[in-house]
Amino acid sequence: MKYGGTTMPRQLATNAELTRMINDRFREGKELDGDCREVKIGGVMPYAEPDESGCNWDVYTYSGPLRCSDVFRIVIEEFRLQYNLQDD
Repeated sequence: MKYGGTTMPRQLATNAELTRMINDRFREGKELDGDCREVKIGGVMPYAEPDESGCNWDVYTYSGPLRCSDVFRIVIEEFRLQYNLQDD
């Protein structure tokens, strides 16, 4: 994440914390309505090395309506910019 030309450090969270926060976001997000509130992830997958953005995790699948895939990707990218996966 860039701020004033410098990269801001991401907060660290465990797999369980990220999973809970992401699932809470879908369930409680005010801009999400209808079926997209039913989206759930089972966890996040760590990368061996951070990607080009500096993030060290991603979510590859979710359960929920297929029509929510665009919303799913946007929400996940928001979290990827804010958090890195902490070693358990």
